[in-house]
Amino acid sequence: MQSEGPDRIQGLISSEDIRGMEQPSSPAKRRPSLWAGADRNFLERLATFQVVASTGHFTSAAVQLGYSQATVTVHIKALESQLGVTLFERCRFSKDIVLTEAGLRALGYAVRLLALAEETKTALKGAAPLGNNDAAIASSNANGQAS
Repeated sequence: MQSEGPDRIQGLISSEDIRGMEQPSSPAKRRPSLWAGADRNFLERLATFQVVASTGHFTSAAVQLGYSQATVTVHIKALESQLGVTLFERCRFSKDIVLTEAGLRALGYAVRLLALAEETKTALKGAAPLGNNDAAIASSNANGQAS
């Protein structure tokens, strides 16, 4: 089993609220998710996972993120449940944790997904605010021309 230290995992990607993912109020109107395990907290949990992996301790990650240790534990357990794998080997008489093989694989994806989320936010910073293009989209015909 390999231990991943803080110097191997670089960059802390802050998580912000994901806008536009509110669920419809009526269950009858709810569309099936493309991935049943995805929810609005998924990126936040991945960010927590990345910090826990980089620090090697739940408590250190909690301090760095400004969360309680219990919140970090809840995030990791929820992520493990969503993914269906154990991400960390927890030593019973030690506070040290080690990434499992699945955790190491998941970390690679987490880093890429969080970087992509950050890249998306950066790329769209100058884009028109939501709602400004609604009229143009609604008035265009099938050929993409305004009517």
